[in-house]
Amino acid sequence: MTSDPYRNDEDEEGLPPRLWLPGRLLVRRDREIELGEQAGWSDGGKIERWACSISVVQREQLDEETIKRLGVVVPNRVVDNSLAPHTARWLRGQPLICVERELTGSLVKAGVRVYQIGYDRGSERLTFSARGAGPSFNLNGRHPARWVLQGHEPPDEAIRIEESLGATVIGRLLRGLSGGVLTESSVDGTLDARELGQPDFLWPDAATRKMLSVKDSSAAACRQEGYWKQVYERADEHMDMMSAFLRKFGNAPQDTLRITVPVYGAVVRSDLPSLDIDCEQHGISYRIGGDQQATLRLPAITLHHVEHHDNWRPDQSLKRGAGAAVAFGQEHRAQQSRALWLAIASVALFGAVIWWLLV
Repeated sequence: MTSDPYRNDEDEEGLPPRLWLPGRLLVRRDREIELGEQAGWSDGGKIERWACSISVVQREQLDEETIKRLGVVVPNRVVDNSLAPHTARWLRGQPLICVERELTGSLVKAGVRVYQIGYDRGSERLTFSARGAGPSFNLNGRHPARWVLQGHEPPDEAIRIEESLGATVIGRLLRGLSGGVLTESSVDGTLDARELGQPDFLWPDAATRKMLSVKDSSAAACRQEGYWKQVYERADEHMDMMSAFLRKFGNAPQDTLRITVPVYGAVVRSDLPSLDIDCEQHGISYRIGGDQQATLRLPAITLHHVEHHDNWRPDQSLKRGAGAAVAFGQEHRAQQSRALWLAIASVALFGAVIWWLLV
């Protein structure tokens, strides 16, 4: 196994690597596997840490005419890719786009399905709704893990359920009610992407929100470049290993409880059954097309975990450190210097040609 320049714990030498390629595979720090285009856009980002609400749409539902007419911000288009190639790669691949709340009505009229997701970690309340291009729904209630834990006795059983479900309950809701369009990783990642070009995106007053220039957005992207450079360079180094793992894992029978795979030795399957939650009992407002529902079904889910991996994670300081900003400034000044010397050379050449013609 090749040495890992970003290893965080030298005592883990010999453990299999935590594979991560956004849009394809993420082995999370809790050993759970995320697969597909929704996987890995943030490293286990959790909506339960939020204190905000955002609106998102699928990138594939936005055509160029809609983007131009409504002024939808596509994050990768406001960054100079040559200055932050790995961050640009992360931005280009994201399946969701975070949009201003003021555009949601126009997007719905244009036939685009708009999801709104919000969580307040202070009150522990979740809001989740969808409008346009399909049945509308609106959900508002306390942290969903409370619905699962309430009434479970003895206490050690509640603890076991919280450990197995707690962090995944919101993810189950997002995935289930959106038909697989949303995951916590993709939703959390798209907010990070939008804030690159508009750090005040979550400000309540639209008049005070301003988009950064391409230059400043590129500077912000550069402040994350070191972080995403680690992720993508490491993924590229592990590509053969990742392909072998996915090939074996993908070809296993659907009902296999323990799958023998390269890299990790085994993947263990866990099936969590669907749960019908009494809305009145738990104080949940859940409406479909305006009609209050008596029951909210928490969809069944199948989880897969590897048995062990190293505890690698990108160096967070490279996501917001001053070094990247300095590098951007140096590169920007170098570009300006090259442009200046090119202009001087052009003027000199023009003057030489004129002098030659006159002589």
